[in-house]
Amino acid sequence: MTSLTGFPLLLQQFKALFNKNLLLAWRNKTATFLQLLSPLFFIFLIFCFQKAYDAQTQSSTAYRSVTDPQPLVSLPIPPCEEKFSIKTPCYDFVWSGDQSPRIQSVVDAIMANNPGRPIPATKVKSFRTPAEVDEWLYKNPLYCAGALHFVERNATVISYGLQTNSTSVEKQGKTEDPTFKFQIPLQIAAEREIARFKI
Repeated sequence: MTSLTGFPLLLQQFKALFNKNLLLAWRNKTATFLQLLSPLFFIFLIFCFQKAYDAQTQSSTAYRSVTDPQPLVSLPIPPCEEKFSIKTPCYDFVWSGDQSPRIQSVVDAIMANNPGRPIPATKVKSFRTPAEVDEWLYKNPLYCAGALHFVERNATVISYGLQTNSTSVEKQGKTEDPTFKFQIPLQIAAEREIARFKI
């Protein structure tokens, strides 16, 4: 009897192993069924998770492209109570401005000219420096939606910085987008009232 070599030997070994595995699969039908079904089950599970995640985030613009946004004019600074994760009593915004009378007049105008809802003085807190704001925010988390930091450069130039928490928060299947809900209204209000002050 001649021994096989090369490709015929490879083919003979393949047939032997194939027949052996086929016989084992036939004898263990349950295990074979689970091996064939488990990939389909996990694919279906991933599909369900994706659909559930899409349903939770469909109300937010943070996770999808908005190619034709609707124009929004003069977004108001919303009440702090509308924020998903907030502690009360809360502040609509806090600000720092080195106790400058000019900056105080800009902040007063932001509060008075907020579209649809003037902001009461009890909903705004002032500080002298940004460091004081940071210290207060650290000691009082979730009591404020954002902060404005004003700097009076000279008699005609007032610059500002904006500080908000940009983390999206989910609540009851809805996602809050802090950029559009809090950051942009604060920015628009600051720009508007600084421009009015200069004019």
